[in-house]
Amino acid sequence: MILLFSVGLTYCSSHLATTSESQVLESGALEKMEAVFEGRHTQTEIEALLQTVMSLNDVRPSEEEYTRWGSVLVEMRRTTGVNEMAILRCMIADRGTIKFPASAAICASLIAASGEG
Repeated sequence: MILLFSVGLTYCSSHLATTSESQVLESGALEKMEAVFEGRHTQTEIEALLQTVMSLNDVRPSEEEYTRWGSVLVEMRRTTGVNEMAILRCMIADRGTIKFPASAAICASLIAASGEG
């Protein structure tokens, strides 16, 4: 679990988005997330969770923030196997006590360790 958290924080602090999966060309951030998030989720569903979590983190939703958050969530899924929407729901349950991106890494690690992801 410590390794997963460490990997997550290392990624989160660098804000890298280097893979083609998280870089669907010529589309908005929500459209990209709809295409690459695990499971079948609409842009509306993704946006609703993102806006809730961003509000808890005092972050104003914008295309740039959606892109940043989507990239981190996709990397957390790749690193831990926990899907992006489960991470967002965990972050909502946390009520913003730990701020993004650390909260995404912690939630992904906790869910992965519990075997629920």
